[in-house]
Amino acid sequence: MATGRINVAPMAPFDPMSDPNSLSQRWKKWKRRFETYLVALNVTEKKQKRALLLYQAGQETQDIFDTLVDIGEDDDYDSAIAALDTYFSPKKHVDFEIFKFREAKQQPHETIDQFSTRLRKLAATCDFENIDKEVKSAIIQNCLSKRLRRYALLDSEVTLAKILAKGRAFELSESQATGIENALDSTHMTNARKARVGQQENRRPSKKYHKNKVHKIYGKPSSSESSSEDEFIFTLKPTGRDKTTPQVQISVNTTPINMVIDTGASIDIIDELAFNTLQKQRPIALQRSKPRIFAYGATNQLPVMGQFRATLECLTGATTTQVHVIKGNFGCLLSYQTASALGLIMLNVNNVKPEHATHEQLMKEYAHLFNGIGTQSKF
Repeated sequence: MATGRINVAPMAPFDPMSDPNSLSQRWKKWKRRFETYLVALNVTEKKQKRALLLYQAGQETQDIFDTLVDIGEDDDYDSAIAALDTYFSPKKHVDFEIFKFREAKQQPHETIDQFSTRLRKLAATCDFENIDKEVKSAIIQNCLSKRLRRYALLDSEVTLAKILAKGRAFELSESQATGIENALDSTHMTNARKARVGQQENRRPSKKYHKNKVHKIYGKPSSSESSSEDEFIFTLKPTGRDKTTPQVQISVNTTPINMVIDTGASIDIIDELAFNTLQKQRPIALQRSKPRIFAYGATNQLPVMGQFRATLECLTGATTTQVHVIKGNFGCLLSYQTASALGLIMLNVNNVKPEHATHEQLMKEYAHLFNGIGTQSKF
């Protein structure tokens, strides 16, 4: 009989109708909670346990139970649980479960610990002899961090626990570094703005000039003056752009993006389409973009969605820089400064040899200028 009962809130009923793909796991989870519920209530009598099982599981589960066979008598709790186990957890096809385990990849929102936990849940139905070994292999193959993958491959004897510890350390250092870099960017922008304000103050005309005289000297104010914060790029074209332009595949925060090298651009740009691709891999919080951005020779500024700090990598190098996001689908540009930092271009001005024309060469090349009326004598 039940003795020393305490007040425990009723359980939520089991839902046997939603998402058949997770039915087995949801039933096992609910059954574990129910067994804990029985312990909390100090219920030991099997007849009472069976009655509570059907009551707490809900009407839909009880309707299913009524259609099952081999459910035992009213005081047979074990047969009732076994019948429901068979219904909600049919025998799995092990090969298919292993396939789902192998296909599991770390998602952008997942930490390394969350990914490991998800792998363990998938491995529970795969009949693996060594789950730790399989989870370790899956993390090496399908984790998002290249640094963690390289670390794990340095030593074949490294344990799963050490890989997870290193993964946590990499995630923490990345988060801290991003915070510091964002703070530094904000400080640099503020200092640059103050310096520009000071320069503008120094360039103001002296107060001793009359207002009307100032207009005579400087002319009427123009509404199209270019700000010192403006940035310029060579050109942007819609998708289907000229394939003769120098293009290179750059890894932007580990996601490959095709970019055009624009030695005339002062900033790095990706379009909305490329940014959405990055967002699918890992959510990015855009910051407000300070400068106005113009295409070469254009008077209308480009629609800027914002900017973010990113790590750019290719076979020849890696660098960290601010990337501006342009609304639309016009392509992505790599500035001269970033392309140089990545080792993609190099200008060697020392190889340019100036040639100074001699007096005789000039006379010979432009002979018609040194004859006739109007030419200087004795030249």
